[in-house]
Amino acid sequence: MRRAPPPPRAAPSPPLPHRRGPPAHRPPSPFPRRSPLLNFFRTCIPSSSSLGGESEHQEHWPTLLVEVAAAAPELLQELGQQLVDLLKFDDASVRETGAALFADLFAQEPAYYQKFPQLFDPFAAVFRDVSPAVRAKMVEHGVRLAHPPKELPRPPANLAEQLVEELKGKVCDPDDKVRTTAVKAVCAACWESIGPFAPLVAAARERMRDKKSQVAGVAMEQMVTLYRHHAAVAAAGGGSVPEPLAEVPSTLLAAYLSNTCDRNQIENLLYQKLLPTDGAQRLRAITDVHAVLKGKERD
Repeated sequence: MRRAPPPPRAAPSPPLPHRRGPPAHRPPSPFPRRSPLLNFFRTCIPSSSSLGGESEHQEHWPTLLVEVAAAAPELLQELGQQLVDLLKFDDASVRETGAALFADLFAQEPAYYQKFPQLFDPFAAVFRDVSPAVRAKMVEHGVRLAHPPKELPRPPANLAEQLVEELKGKVCDPDDKVRTTAVKAVCAACWESIGPFAPLVAAARERMRDKKSQVAGVAMEQMVTLYRHHAAVAAAGGGSVPEPLAEVPSTLLAAYLSNTCDRNQIENLLYQKLLPTDGAQRLRAITDVHAVLKGKERD
């Protein structure tokens, strides 16, 4: 008996086409490589091989970037390294432009501190730039970010503390211009309230005895004016002068006795700004000042 022949084998199925999905570790970018917006900014931002200038909007690109980033912050992720490179240019003016751009971005949206740490850390490093002019500009940026006006958003507390630490170093900077800029900026920011700047006010107060008479003169004028303002506010509200400012009069007297400062300026500040306007109170205050000065001179 013959066996039945085996059934014909089915033809093998063709292999399924391999489909490559997007990498799991990185979401797709909202800006394709040939995005006109992305390419526009890439041609505007100076690079190591070119100082920009390929766009007719070259002068205005930082302002445009701040405005566009408000609606599309992902743009900063795409341009991050190119922006960071601005802070490392040999040309100090380019570093200054980059620092101003970063400061405007952080002032507009404090959330960028946490969202883009790869941008903040290089920005903070510019506080120690080799150029005194760049460091002076960083002082102004740092003060604005750490203690902004009431109408602007506040930075996270930990970042404000970091900025204050950076600024403390600038109040004692080796360069006269940087120290002077720091004192002026701190005093201006503290007109309404001291806020997180108590350590900076104390450091600025010490500049009243700066080794350079010009810096000391500016510090005395600024600190006495700030003290007088807060003393008037405290008197009207029944409060007291904030602690970092309370020692301004005694620091001024100490500077007078040191013979290293302009005594004429100190006397003018005492009589014109520190002493009360009421006649009887003024006479009593003058008597007390002279008694203190005589006692110090005997010591």
